[in-house]
This record gives sequence, C-alpha cells and structure tokens, in this order.
Amino acid sequence: MNITHRRLLLSTAAVTATLPFTSYLSAAQGTGATAAGTPVKGGTLSVHLASEQRILNSALRASTGVYIVTSKIIESLVDLDALGNVVPQLATGWQTSPDGKRITFTLRQGVKWHDGKPFTASDVQYNALELWKKHLNYGTAVQQYLETVDAPDDHTVVFNYSRPMPIGLVLRALADLGYVVPRTCTKTPTCWRTRPTRRLSAPARSSLCSTNAAPVNRR
Repeated sequence: MNITHRRLLLSTAAVTATLPFTSYLSAAQGTGATAAGTPVKGGTLSVHLASEQRILNSALRASTGVYIVTSKIIESLVDLDALGNVVPQLATGWQTSPDGKRITFTLRQGVKWHDGKPFTASDVQYNALELWKKHLNYGTAVQQYLETVDAPDDHTVVFNYSRPMPIGLVLRALADLGYVVPRTCTKTPTCWRTRPTRRLSAPARSSLCSTNAAPVNRR
C-alpha cells in the first residue's frame, strides 16, 4: 500500500492527540476513579471561568458568567427545572388577576439574610422598582410596564402593570431576571455594583448559603 505524505501526517497527528487522553485514563484507573467505581463524597471542584466579572450582582447584570458565581450567593423568585417548568424559589406561589395587570406572589417564610435580618416583601419591592426596572439589562424590557409594587404584608408582594402581562412569560423571565438582593445594603448605590457582602439563606437551599458562613467579599 502506498502511503502518501498527507496520510502519514494525519495518522501521526491522530496518534499524538490520543496520547494525553490515554494517559489520563491510565492514571484514573490507577486511582480507582472509573465510571464504574463508587462515588466519593467531598473534595474540591475547580472551574475555569473565561473572564472575570466586573459586577457580581445578578439583580443588576444578567449574564451567564455572573450567574455561575451569584447563584451560590443569592436567589431568584422562581427557577426552572430540568424540563423547563417553573418551580418555587423565594416565591412559593403566584396568581394573576383576570385582566392580567396584577400578579401576586407569596414569599417563602423563614428566610434570612446572612446578617440575620429577615427577607421580606420590601426587599422584592425595592429590587423590582429600583433595580430590575431601571438598571437590569433585559429586566428593563420585561418590567417596562410595571407601575407599582405593593407589599401588603411581609410575605406578599403585588406587581401592578399598566398593560396585561402573560404570567408564563413573566415567570420564565424571573428565573433569570428576578434575583433579589437586600434592600438595606443598596442604600449606598455603589454597594452592590462592586462588592456583594451579604448572603441569603433559606431552609430549602441551606447547603448553598448557611447563616453562619463567612460573608462573601468581591473586589
């Protein structure tokens, strides 16, 4: 069989490319880290991010890079499961008025910020009107018809729109555009733009954010 120069180069390149992978498999088998092995709980997972985010506040910046970090620090009103269904997060229930201009959310109880202060409807009220509507990219479009937000009690918040809003669209948008930061921190406008310092903890997600963990400081 005649071997051309091109075929020789391609064959050599293919063999060279498989060597690192083969070496990795050999090392993994030597340590027992095979697919058929018994999973070991614990350890450290290192994740490489393509870039460093300038803002670690998902109530002000909607970005995958931001979510990778901040989803371990703060939470949104709702989320989507693996099938794309809306599931409760900081909001445990929701309903819309017959004319579609009012959406009422029932908020999770027993949730506290890292400093021990309770998460309440006033936090959501402030985020919706002052952050999502005015500053959050994409959020400004979703909430452009939002007029007022009422907080009749600590665990109920009512969004009032000037036009009918499809509840399905709003809920799916809030999975990414509904992260809540503490209202008290944002008294200083630059506080959450540069360095989030308080974490949110809830019984449902205690593994992510425990109340006795050290505060997160980002620069």
